[in-house]
Amino acid sequence: MAAQRKAQIVFPDDLLHAVDRLVGRRKRSEFVVSATLEKLVRIRFQDVLKKTAGAWSVARHPETHTDDPHPLAQADAKGGLLIEDAEANRRSPQGGVRRP
Repeated sequence: MAAQRKAQIVFPDDLLHAVDRLVGRRKRSEFVVSATLEKLVRIRFQDVLKKTAGAWSVARHPETHTDDPHPLAQADAKGGLLIEDAEANRRSPQGGVRRP
């Protein structure tokens, strides 16, 4: 387990009460740590997406392209990524992430 430190964090009253109602006072720290980790992962992932935007293209991976209009035909012979899915993910309102 990583080393731990106490930190004084100020919350608006209504937010703190909402957390307490959801997880209880004794689970505040666990909840805040978990939420913070989730947010850090999301921010780092979005940063990587911004830095690598445009790095993948059909021109660089012609093995994934076909003239067949059916989306399933867009998969490469090895059963790889669907181009249609990649484009949909890139344009998705959830920041490029589609959850199952």
